[in-house]
Amino acid sequence: MEPDVLKAAFTNEERPAPVHVTDTSVNLDMDVKVIYAGSVSFEMKDKSYGDISGIVGDSAKTAFTIAISSLQPEEIDPRDLAPLKPRLCKAAIERMRSEWERRGVNILGIQIEKLEITEESAKFMNQLYEMNELRDPAKLAKKLEEATQAAKAAAIEEAKKITALGDIKWKCPKCGAINEGKFCMECGTKREWTCSCGTVNTGRFCTECGKARALVDKSILNIR
Repeated sequence: MEPDVLKAAFTNEERPAPVHVTDTSVNLDMDVKVIYAGSVSFEMKDKSYGDISGIVGDSAKTAFTIAISSLQPEEIDPRDLAPLKPRLCKAAIERMRSEWERRGVNILGIQIEKLEITEESAKFMNQLYEMNELRDPAKLAKKLEEATQAAKAAAIEEAKKITALGDIKWKCPKCGAINEGKFCMECGTKREWTCSCGTVNTGRFCTECGKARALVDKSILNIR
């Protein structure tokens, strides 16, 4: 009878592994914390041991953490740890096999679903990368240009919204008629609005303080 293939899950999320990383391009030299989660597949020749999934899972966690600690700082790209998975799994499997085969347990493989630095480490590291970019005149100029273009795009969108709204309703201050155009349809008075600073205006912006005209004429809200 073929031995059953079993699986044991393992993770270090409660105690992330510290790893030293470097990146000379941005003067990065720091310790980050790595979390991982996965499972180990194994089979038992001797079933008299009972359920050893928990023990095997702990062994896999230890082996994987040791594999991570053996990495050299320059080998690690903290922004993308995925390429390291095959190498780390291989190292962990070899270590486990040397420990478990003599006990009649065959380690078949390790699968890693998660391998990344913690959110706290990622936030701090990204700040360093952003600070470094600001030291580069070319990259700084590019960021400023992107910000300018974004501001222009936002202004254009706002203008489109205002245009789409058309002429809002307003109450003529002389005859009380409700209008939508720039001039009163009853007496011909040009639309006026009073700014919060007290200035009476006819255009879109206050001639005194520069504040834009509200999109809703509050004076018509009390009309019965």
